[in-house]
Amino acid sequence: MPDKVAKSKEIFDNAEPEYERYYFDESTGGFVLVHERHNRGESFDSELFVAKVFATNGSQLTLLDESDAIESKRPDAEIDGEI
Repeated sequence: MPDKVAKSKEIFDNAEPEYERYYFDESTGGFVLVHERHNRGESFDSELFVAKVFATNGSQLTLLDESDAIESKRPDAEIDGEI
């Protein structure tokens, strides 16, 4: 396993317990983590599809906590550590 993929796998495996380990791409090291309070409404399946496409291309994607998004604007995701 190349070094980048191994480091990415370590991040994925050691994610905080509130994150579901949804997908890991063994060849690119890309992954998708989903916070337990991420909005799972009607757009959730589309978000997962797009997140998995990013991950298969090597991006580290985290779908974030949106539990108070009604009261304030919150980002849906973090890609490669950036909001």
